[in-house]
Amino acid sequence: MKRLLIICAMTCLLPLTGNGQENPKEYLNKVLDNLNTIQSAAYLCHKENFQPGDTLPLFTSQPFYREMAFPQDTTVGYVLTIAPDKHSERLNYAYDGYRKYDFFPDKKGVIIDDYTYRPSPFRIVASPFFHFCREIISYTLNTTDNIRFEIEEEEDCYHFKLTIDEDTQVEFIGKVIHMPKSPFYVDPLSIYEIWISKENDLPYKIKRNMSHDVTTMECIKPEFNKLAIQDFNIIKYIPADYEIRTKEENDKKTRTPSHDLTGQPAPPWTLNDGDSQPISLNDFKSKVLVICITGVGCGACQAAVPFLKELKSHYQEGEVELVAFESWSRRESAVKAYKEKKQLNYTILVATDQTIKDYQTNGSAPWFFILDEQRVIQKAIRGYGGERTNKEITDAITTILTK
Repeated sequence: MKRLLIICAMTCLLPLTGNGQENPKEYLNKVLDNLNTIQSAAYLCHKENFQPGDTLPLFTSQPFYREMAFPQDTTVGYVLTIAPDKHSERLNYAYDGYRKYDFFPDKKGVIIDDYTYRPSPFRIVASPFFHFCREIISYTLNTTDNIRFEIEEEEDCYHFKLTIDEDTQVEFIGKVIHMPKSPFYVDPLSIYEIWISKENDLPYKIKRNMSHDVTTMECIKPEFNKLAIQDFNIIKYIPADYEIRTKEENDKKTRTPSHDLTGQPAPPWTLNDGDSQPISLNDFKSKVLVICITGVGCGACQAAVPFLKELKSHYQEGEVELVAFESWSRRESAVKAYKEKKQLNYTILVATDQTIKDYQTNGSAPWFFILDEQRVIQKAIRGYGGERTNKEITDAITTILTK
């Protein structure tokens, strides 16, 4: 049976019932002290990734992590390797305090990013479990941001939940990152949950809840303080037959130019909706068909939804139809949850690799293709720029209808 132990805001501190010797911050300080004794850790990490509202994970994996504090790196403060399993001598991913390494065993290659090519305001690095938890709890204890947290007692753990209500989302990538404001509306609420074992007052599971993405990490059988910095000499893990590229070299070599499909017949397709029902291009009989290639976690795509929901209402019956292809998650359950959450009044289907190849979008979103009655593409628009893009779409529709 669960008992609510703490509800704490920046202006309110209640005693920890069930443990009269500690208040909420004292307990979190104890957990933080325990985390600070961990200089290195090796563990299996069960990971799941969800689209908001979806109950089935998009991705599930259980790689083997090794992390170590590395204060010489003032950007994130740790080094990290991720392997397919505990006994593998190959890596999937690594960060040595200076460079990020992405391994591609199927292509026998590794891409190295030293963060000098297209630099961002912060380093994008995978977050190892214990460093992640340490940063969240330290932030909770020291921030002046608008937060609230609660701790709930469960049978063998304490469940800690932090809600951050700032103007932008807050991430923990080595340091606390207040994400740059998006040009489109993104729900800024950031929620982090940590499950802390009663046995050793250390976290063993974490959940990150964002409006566009939900991830969980569960640490399994960790071993502490047995690693040395020499274990993070990443070069020794690169097989001799692997091709090594920098991020810039790889981008130049793999970039596929998008070709203008205007004036060409739309590639045919038959795709499933969220209920596994197949729908084909030939099923649409309208004079104009608008195809939107979207992604359920794409901010610009979500910004276009209100316009798309109203689009048909401006035309007579049979003049305009709209269909969207979900090209990021490509999961029927995610598409169904997204349609319900956004209350879409138009068809949304699950894209395939072939669809993306045929429409030459290279995985980017959104794209808008405006087709005439013969299903020839009369206009292709990449990206969404608000009223400017709305006008481009409606102008293209008007041109077709008035021919």
